[in-house]
Amino acid sequence: MYPELQILKDYLRVTGMKQTSQRETILKAFLEFDGHITIEELFEKSKKLDSSIGIATVYRTVTIFKECGLANEQPLPDGKNVIEKLYRKPHHDHLLCIKCNKLEEFE
Repeated sequence: MYPELQILKDYLRVTGMKQTSQRETILKAFLEFDGHITIEELFEKSKKLDSSIGIATVYRTVTIFKECGLANEQPLPDGKNVIEKLYRKPHHDHLLCIKCNKLEEFE
């Protein structure tokens, strides 16, 4: 078992939520991405792994990831949000291009 899955399972147990195969699949898909991704991109990747996953499940699961410290969400000026991994990632800041919405990390 990888540590992110254990963090998720512990959080769900403490908060009284169920560990589901869909949440685990979404976590696996999330961990395959590097950098920033949209929830829609995560949904597409998750759906390829389990066709029963819906977009609402991905949104709810990302909220859980944020609550347990696995993910962070950054708003973009175009109204979209991107998410990124937090666990085992060194602190960094972001620069955002207001013309093209490109988000760059720097330390």
